[in-house]
Amino acid sequence: MNRRPSTFIQLYTLKAIEYRLRFTDMTMQEIANDLNFPNPSFFGKYCKEHLGMTPLEYRMKYHKGI
Repeated sequence: MNRRPSTFIQLYTLKAIEYRLRFTDMTMQEIANDLNFPNPSFFGKYCKEHLGMTPLEYRMKYHKGI
């Protein structure tokens, strides 16, 4: 498969973030803690870099509710 393990970890992490932002009402703090980010600030920067928007922007755009 010619991909590094870190690529799969990153893909899993992004899918987990997207799911939690779209289909749960977890706070950003809860999501950051659940996915073992060191703090909410780093979580926000990670989302901005990889999703192209902040977690709040992503949730407002794609949230489906429960």
